[in-house]
Amino acid sequence: MTFQPLVPGDTIGIVAPASSVTEDQMQPAMRWLESFGYAVKLGKSVGARDRFLAGADADRARDLTDMFRDDSVKAILIGRGGYGSSRLLELVDWSSIAAHPKPFVGFSDTTAFQLALYAKTGMVSYTGLSLSTDVREGTPDQTLNRDLIDLLAGRRMQDVEGLAGEDASGKLIGGCLSLLVHLLGTPWLPRLDKRLLFLEDVGESLYRVDRMLNQLLLSGILKTVSAVLIGTFYGCEGDAEDGTVTEVVEDFKGRCPCPVIEGLPFGHGLPRRVLPIGREAQVSGGRLRIV
Repeated sequence: MTFQPLVPGDTIGIVAPASSVTEDQMQPAMRWLESFGYAVKLGKSVGARDRFLAGADADRARDLTDMFRDDSVKAILIGRGGYGSSRLLELVDWSSIAAHPKPFVGFSDTTAFQLALYAKTGMVSYTGLSLSTDVREGTPDQTLNRDLIDLLAGRRMQDVEGLAGEDASGKLIGGCLSLLVHLLGTPWLPRLDKRLLFLEDVGESLYRVDRMLNQLLLSGILKTVSAVLIGTFYGCEGDAEDGTVTEVVEDFKGRCPCPVIEGLPFGHGLPRRVLPIGREAQVSGGRLRIV
């Protein structure tokens, strides 16, 4: 699925499908987007609050659906991740969303929505940018800046370098490990056979990372995956007896029935690439090429 490239004057919508974010927190991101000539429309969920969420579930789901329905909005970005996107999966209007395809760029908690989006509509989305954290200083990291502007303008995504492992190919599917595992056994997880499954996480204890990777193994889904691409596990630490993330990954590699490719610059730290969910890709010679 391809999208119409955005041009100056087009409108970008900002939503908060998970945790709350204020309009003031969105000001640096709005100025940044406007510097490229884009107009910005804030969703009703921006500025709303219900406990740790950006408003009630029904309201956030309606706001997200309405932003897709609005044909004046040419792309949608998230204001913040956090927690709560999976609570919307039974509430959004998937048929309306499918009828109004447009680029959606999320990260972290929106893994749940984005995997469901692909499972239910086949719509490609992009992961790797959260405005409240990545643009709070006025402009994102140089690589993030380039990746987002390239994808909005319809330019080919630049290759990802520095990977280590076997060559493999397939559609990219993945995101935050804990959210993907959360969807196992539900109708919201897309099929993973012959896919390139990319994983990252943040702030998890090492035994929890190990447990989630083990759950993937026990589910059997990795038997038909083309390869697993390991991103960064930012802030995933334990005490001395827990070892390191490297040791957890090495143990996983020894048990995984498909190739495991390391070195993917994707996760909650920097540098980070913006990656598509649902597009064909090839890993060859340590380079990931988005087809």
